[in-house]
This record gives sequence, C-alpha cells and structure tokens, in this order.
Amino acid sequence: MSAVELADREHRHRPLPPDRYYDLACIYALAAASAEKDPSIDERLRRERSERCRSAAYDRLEHARAAGYFKSPDCRTHLPIDSHFQLLRNEPEFVSFVESLKEERS
Repeated sequence: MSAVELADREHRHRPLPPDRYYDLACIYALAAASAEKDPSIDERLRRERSERCRSAAYDRLEHARAAGYFKSPDCRTHLPIDSHFQLLRNEPEFVSFVESLKEERS
C-alpha cells in the first residue's frame, strides 16, 4: 500500500491531531511532485494524480488550521519554507493560504 493510500485511509476513519493533518499534507504535496515526474505513466494520468494530491494537500492544510496547528508562530513561519511544499510554493492557492495565516495572527 502506498503512502497516499495509507494517508487516505487514516484521514477517513477518525479525527486526527493537528500535527498529523500537517504530516498528511506533506505526504500529498510530495506525491503531487512525484506524480508530475513519473515517466511510467502518460501525461493525462500524471496531471490527474498530481491534481488529486494537490487538492488533498490543501484540504489537509485546512484541517490542520481548523484543528489549531497554525496557532504556533513556529508552525506559521515554517510552512512557507518547508521543502515538502516546494512544488506548491508559488501556486496562488498556497500563497493565499500562507497570507491568510498571517492575517489570522493579527
């Protein structure tokens, strides 16, 4: 079973601690990057897998926020530089998420 399949299963069965939602977001962000570079599948399937994993990464970040993960200044500061999110870093949705965290603490 792949890390993404395990992450899917874990999230469905019960509420998780805030840091676990963040961990799952990292898994999905890395899976999105992997899908984009996978030469063993055709371009359409690569795009579909990458989009599904991107969407799941953003969803888990929202769950982490709702569970209070980003109340810690260290967590808010780390997210924009976390290497797990390198692929997403310049996407408008990620930039908006990071900016919204800055607004929440104000």
